[in-house]
Amino acid sequence: MIRTYSTLWMIAGFVMVVYMGHLYITAMVLVIQIFMAKELFNLLRKAPEDKCLPGIKQLNWYSY
Repeated sequence: MIRTYSTLWMIAGFVMVVYMGHLYITAMVLVIQIFMAKELFNLLRKAPEDKCLPGIKQLNWYSY
C-alpha cells in the first residue's frame, strides 16, 4: 500500500513539474543531478574501506 501511494505521488509530482514549464523541468533535472553526484561521492569515499575487507579479492570478478 505504501509503494502504491509513493508511486502515485511521484507520478503526480512529475506531471505537475512538466505542466509548470521549462524552468521547473530544468530545476528538477538539476536537483536529480545533485543527489546523484552526492551518492557517487559517497561511494568513492567508501571504496578504500572496501579494499581493506578480508576476502574482498575473491568477491570481485576482475583481478587487481
